[in-house]
Amino acid sequence: MATDVHEIYNGPHENKADNKSKVLIIGAGIAGISAAEFLSKNGMDDFKILESAHRVGGRIWTNDIDGDLKVEMGANWIHGIERNPIYQLADENGLLQLRYKDKGLRHRNIFMTENGDEVNAKVVKECDFTYGLLIQQCEEFYQMGMPTPYECESVGGYMKMEIAEKLELYHGNDRKLRDMIFRQHLMQEAVVSGCNDLDDVSLSEFGCYEELPGVHYTIPPGFQSVLEILLSKVPQENIYLNQQVRSVNYGDSAGDENYKVCVECENGEKFYANHVIVTVSLGVLKAAVDRMFIPKLPSPKVEAIEKLGFGVVDKVYLHFEEPIVAPDVFRIELLWEEDSFIEDERAPNLADTWYRKIYSFEVAHENLITGWLCGKEALYMESLSEEQIANDCCNVLKKFLKKDIPLPTRVIRTRWGNDKNTRGAYCYIQVGAAIQDVETLGEPIDINGKPVIQFAGEATHPSFYSTTHGALITGHREAKRILDLYGMPCSQ
Repeated sequence: MATDVHEIYNGPHENKADNKSKVLIIGAGIAGISAAEFLSKNGMDDFKILESAHRVGGRIWTNDIDGDLKVEMGANWIHGIERNPIYQLADENGLLQLRYKDKGLRHRNIFMTENGDEVNAKVVKECDFTYGLLIQQCEEFYQMGMPTPYECESVGGYMKMEIAEKLELYHGNDRKLRDMIFRQHLMQEAVVSGCNDLDDVSLSEFGCYEELPGVHYTIPPGFQSVLEILLSKVPQENIYLNQQVRSVNYGDSAGDENYKVCVECENGEKFYANHVIVTVSLGVLKAAVDRMFIPKLPSPKVEAIEKLGFGVVDKVYLHFEEPIVAPDVFRIELLWEEDSFIEDERAPNLADTWYRKIYSFEVAHENLITGWLCGKEALYMESLSEEQIANDCCNVLKKFLKKDIPLPTRVIRTRWGNDKNTRGAYCYIQVGAAIQDVETLGEPIDINGKPVIQFAGEATHPSFYSTTHGALITGHREAKRILDLYGMPCSQ
């Protein structure tokens, strides 16, 4: 049964006893909710969740538009099937019953140039095959323990070097076309990684991310429906919205002899607990780590927070009165030509170039298409009016489809970079960081041999970082740590 977040208590607490619990969870994203669900189903209800936003879900957010039409503002896919708890939840509860709907009707991805010419499928397949082999090589440096080339610290540097070598076999327009396809793939990879571009991503650590076997599914009723399954097992009175945490005091001055930690919110309200599970995003930790914890976190943990990457990834949805592409087209792949400002070393004006970071438009619904973009261009897009976004994107579509495109009736875009509760989308291992930094971030702070400050969330899972299933698993991990401490048997 769906949980109505408006029924969750979010007012002041007159009874100070209400502000005390064995466990306090900071953040009601999927990591925090899964920790609460795991505690509750295993017999421990003495916990509270503090959420700074007016809603639960964090980076899971399904937005209903025009009745039955849903758009995912955050998490979009179930990444793989085997050993994926998100897939298991969705499948067991019948959320994937429509996954074969319209299968085969929209099957064609068209690769278009700025001149409106469609690229031959044979050329695309050749580039896809080569690109896949190169990405596999990037992963093998970590997986096989091989040293990276001394001149390449980043995935971007290695890929560009290898692609340039492959392109030596071609000349003229044939070479130019393949170059555009490769660069389009690199832009898509940057969104997948969550970085500005692949020059930010560590080559030596790239293969530590584990791709679960199986296809990637969307959830027709909305990704938030998975969260609601977990929420149905969590007492609603244990969740407090609009409680932005100011400080986590786990020192001698915590203020209550029976509780090891005092968490103070921006409204001045204080909560006391023996264990605090911090599930806020890495972006929030980066912004607040120097003032959020009293005493300051150990230097290895602070260094891990600083070294790990956390990027901005956004979506732009365009809703039209009528379909703008043929019924069989699923995705319009945009092959941008090399920018002139790169050649003459002039800095780009983002007002004129931000949309060039969109590598494709995908048909999300008959009349609805979506484009993804990342990095500084995504952050710039967040500052624009919806009217400006509509105009810019329409001009792009007119150019690539070589036909008149009406302005969309509605523009829906995400603003994860400017969201104070996330400050970005998801983490990646950037140049200079290592998988050990993810592990360090996930380690609890013990006092007298007992975990007092614990960390969960996608950025704390060493092989499933950046995913919802990684976040869910870490919530269970930290809840189990507490249950084990008290000798309480656990069931998954």
